[in-house]
Amino acid sequence: MEQALSKNKRLVMHASHTLFDMLAIQSSWQAFDTMAHLRPIHDEENYDRMTKLMNSLLDATGVDEDHSLSGLLDLVGDLVSMCEQSHHVIEPAEPRDALRFLMNARGLKQDDLSFFVPPKQFVDNPGRKAQN
Repeated sequence: MEQALSKNKRLVMHASHTLFDMLAIQSSWQAFDTMAHLRPIHDEENYDRMTKLMNSLLDATGVDEDHSLSGLLDLVGDLVSMCEQSHHVIEPAEPRDALRFLMNARGLKQDDLSFFVPPKQFVDNPGRKAQN
């Protein structure tokens, strides 16, 4: 059970054998909150702000999972993900439609993929192989 104690004029919370200096947390949170406004996402403005924060954190952390900001990136990423799952649902696509979309987005043609898939493997229509 949590128990609040006053110790050296500082509020200290005892929970599961862990000490929390609430005044230090409050001070740190206020400074952080002024910069990041970390909150659950309830509207498009919050979504845009959290997405920008997430992208900035990704730029800062790179692939370093031990980076000092990686925990914050996890939290912000979870907030963005939860919002996207509930508000920005992406319908499943047929594999050929997904491939067509990716090829168009990157300006690729079938010939560009021939290194990975020989031309005879491409399918023009479902159930029928392309003719040479």
